[in-house]
Amino acid sequence: MPDGHPTPLEVLTCETGCLVRVIGRGTMRESRLVHQFIERYLDDAAPKHQGSDCATLDLSLCERLDSTFLGALVDLHKRHNQPGKLRFIISAPTQVQRSLLGVARLDRILATRTDTPTCLSEPTPLTVSDTVDPGELGAHVLECHRRLAEQGGPSAEAFARVADVLEQELNARVRS
Repeated sequence: MPDGHPTPLEVLTCETGCLVRVIGRGTMRESRLVHQFIERYLDDAAPKHQGSDCATLDLSLCERLDSTFLGALVDLHKRHNQPGKLRFIISAPTQVQRSLLGVARLDRILATRTDTPTCLSEPTPLTVSDTVDPGELGAHVLECHRRLAEQGGPSAEAFARVADVLEQELNARVRS
């Protein structure tokens, strides 16, 4: 996908609940929409699906994830997964998981599977809006980097610095 164009996102009904597929790159532009969709699904729609209350993020056709998208995955994992009850799972072949998640060591903590659940519907596009409130996007990027910093590891300080700078910029914007 050329720069500046959103990555195609698809939503499908599957045997375990819903499946969101990222085709191409997952950037901050897509992460906010994917995060909001999965949050809404797990918080509101899941009880209506008679026990099928899992959201699967299919990354098998994903080429790259930026740090904001990775932080969104950590946030969804922390909010919705408990021992014995996984409601947010990432689906991708092992090599894709290592490539996309391994750099931040998230392949060790996020709930994953190597196969894709059986889909029961045709894909429906999930469309990224061309107009996004900069403050809302900034808050999303800030929260995602805070989540990554909490994980520790070799990049934790860098993620914390990014979050600190964003927080200062957002606070300055509110004051002006």
